[in-house]
Amino acid sequence: ARVYEHILTPGQLLYIPSGAPHAAINLDDTITISANYLDTRGLDLHLGRTCQQDLWRESKLCWFHTAAFQNHKPTPTEELSELTFFEYAGASGAASWCEAFLPELRGRSEKRPELGRCVDTVSEYCATKA
Repeated sequence: ARVYEHILTPGQLLYIPSGAPHAAINLDDTITISANYLDTRGLDLHLGRTCQQDLWRESKLCWFHTAAFQNHKPTPTEELSELTFFEYAGASGAASWCEAFLPELRGRSEKRPELGRCVDTVSEYCATKA
C-alpha cells in the first residue's frame, strides 16, 4: 500500500474515503471535527469489506448494531441537507456557539484544570468571531 503524509494548515480539510486506513497526529493544540456516517445504503459495503478485515472481524464496532442498521429506514437522499458544525451543535453560527460553549468550557475547566489549555484555544478562536 502507498502511504501519504501531509501537514494540514489552518482552514484545510482532509477527506478520507470510507474504509481507508488512516492515522492522525496533532502537532499543536487543535480543534478537530471528525464524523462517520453509516446507514443502510452503505451497510453492505461496511459488512462486506471493513468488517471482514482481520482488525475488525471480531470487533463489536462492526457487529453490535447490525440489526438496528438493517431495520433503520434511511432519510431519502433528496431530503438530506448539509449542516455546518455550528448548526449541528444547535447554534445559528460561530458567534452564538461561542456564547454558549465558552462559559460551559470555562466551568468544566474549573473542575478539570487540564482543560485550561482548551479554554485558551477556544477563547482565541471565539475572539475572531465576536
